[in-house]
Amino acid sequence: MKKLVYILTIVTGLIMTGCAKFEHEEPLSPNTWGPLSEMTIVADSACLDETQTSIVKEELLLHVTLINANYFACIVTDEPQPDMDYTALLIADDYRMELDADTARFTITETGIEAGKTYYLYAVSTNAAGVQTTLAKAFGAIDVDAPQPLTDFHLAATQGGRRATIAFNENILRDETMGAITFKVYNLDTNELLVEGDITDAVAAGSNLAVTLPTTVEFDEVSNYLVLLSFAEGAVTDLSGNKMKAIEAVYNAEEMNVENGYYWLVSPAGNNDEPTEFFADGDYVFNGVFTYDGKDYYEGDIPFSMSFVSDGYDMGNIFENAPFTGTRWELKGVAKAMFEGDEYPFPGFSYEYVSSQDGLTYKYITIIDPENGWIPCVGNVPMQDGSVFKAYLAAVTEEGEMYPYWDFVLADADLNVEAPVEDLLGHFSLEATPCILIDQNEGTGQDPKWGIIVMFDSVTLSRGGAVEAASYKVYKEPLTLENVKMNLGKLSLEKDFLFNK
Repeated sequence: MKKLVYILTIVTGLIMTGCAKFEHEEPLSPNTWGPLSEMTIVADSACLDETQTSIVKEELLLHVTLINANYFACIVTDEPQPDMDYTALLIADDYRMELDADTARFTITETGIEAGKTYYLYAVSTNAAGVQTTLAKAFGAIDVDAPQPLTDFHLAATQGGRRATIAFNENILRDETMGAITFKVYNLDTNELLVEGDITDAVAAGSNLAVTLPTTVEFDEVSNYLVLLSFAEGAVTDLSGNKMKAIEAVYNAEEMNVENGYYWLVSPAGNNDEPTEFFADGDYVFNGVFTYDGKDYYEGDIPFSMSFVSDGYDMGNIFENAPFTGTRWELKGVAKAMFEGDEYPFPGFSYEYVSSQDGLTYKYITIIDPENGWIPCVGNVPMQDGSVFKAYLAAVTEEGEMYPYWDFVLADADLNVEAPVEDLLGHFSLEATPCILIDQNEGTGQDPKWGIIVMFDSVTLSRGGAVEAASYKVYKEPLTLENVKMNLGKLSLEKDFLFNK
């Protein structure tokens, strides 16, 4: 959990009422009320720093002191309740506490607080006559952690060695008023500094920062180069204004070793516009044939982008006992292209797998989200009735089993996996029907009720430039899946079926 700051603001002080009662059916005269219950709730100073505002633990302890109280109840919500029914709160068994002493002290522990949200505490106690004392407090959780880069220091550059992308652990902002981003370029053949200066083209998109060298930097076709990136403090901020820490790139020219900071290499091949790898920063396309209302077929290209995040990802996080690593990518663009909805970046993992059938090496990409419930969310989809749901990628079998991911294996049109990279396509490799789904019970707290809004007859993955989004249609009414079984957790490593023919 991120370190949080709580602003403790009393929204409503102690409110004493003689109208609302807990046990008595008939109103009592005020002179029969007896001592009113007194209630105090404070945050534990051991959870706060010296300013008494910053949380230094992963939980917030709220200490409750009650005097002359027979009953007590409280609730914490993430939505304000201006019409809180304190009597109903007292009646609810899950919230009510009966007290057997004139004075009571205990602690409420709140965990799982999310940065940026405001939480509301509502509490009520009654005296012996059933007269209520109520208390309401708002706790504003403010993010105080600096954004942290996730990408390894060794970057994979695109656009002939001119551009690189760095992923952060949260959404970020970047503009010209922020701390400087500087670069140095060394010619590794002569081991001399070629040029240095400021980066003026740095664009934040979600949690990614794309950095492009100035057009004045030129690479010849025969030399090898080293590009270093340094960041001043506050070169980017998160959405709460927290500044990233400074990162200085250090190159030891004598040992020809980068000792710290971000860098990438530019080789003569880096100036070749022909692709040397299928998976790289850039634009891609899902080529889909899909159904509308279960009967009519449509075909269209779904453009999306893919950005490098890091190498060396432990694929054992996804596959049981996977003895290999992969490359993590961030994908986005599907929701806007298909539904004109809000985008949610979602992860994909490329890797190589040696088949037990023929001994050949196959290259895959598995689009899955192991850190957020496995099934990847691509964004929002506005439905025809005006409601909005999150859209997910999955695949469904005729037996009613759901795979919470998409999976592609590279080969050419003749299913030759050893074809040149320019001839490769990503073929959907699951023996299931690829779909886009929504949870029709979203936000209700009930178990998911999955409904198909797009069912693909086929879908392939190809490299592409800027592709104009086609006009897509979805089911007028989601096709509800009955008794569907989704296997959540690590996947089997048995990839014996390579193509869904």
